[in-house]
Amino acid sequence: MIMRRTRSSLLTLVLMVLGTSVYSQSAKLVINELKANVAGGCDLVELRVIQGGSMLDIALKERNDVVLTFTEFTVDQDDLIVVHFNGFDATCNPKSSGNETMAVDENPNFTYKVNIDNAFDWYTTDPGLVGTDNVISLLNPDASMMDCKRIYHTCQHLGR
Repeated sequence: MIMRRTRSSLLTLVLMVLGTSVYSQSAKLVINELKANVAGGCDLVELRVIQGGSMLDIALKERNDVVLTFTEFTVDQDDLIVVHFNGFDATCNPKSSGNETMAVDENPNFTYKVNIDNAFDWYTTDPGLVGTDNVISLLNPDASMMDCKRIYHTCQHLGR
């Protein structure tokens, strides 16, 4: 495995082996980009870390359904996480990449063609985003709102 993280990678690895975490606080993220209606249902959500910390129990929600709850791994400020939808589908995840928790290139693009080597790649079995009239939410471990984005089909839905 190639470790390319520039901050805290070795410390994170040592503390994970010891069963502890680098951070006692949860990470803070924003929904950076949404890509819905991708061919084959291979939709994407990009998250950007604005404060480093633990990802444990942070959840991504579409409308009323939690589509992914993160397990324990740590991220640094400015790290990216890409959530791939339809993760069990051979088109969307051709070589069945696992979720990356140690390094952004843990499952490198040269082997897993849909992975992005400068982001942690995570997969959900959810079949894809509804690209019209939708709400995507990011929840803290206590289920409070961290961030959300609304998707509208037309401007008339804005009430103007």
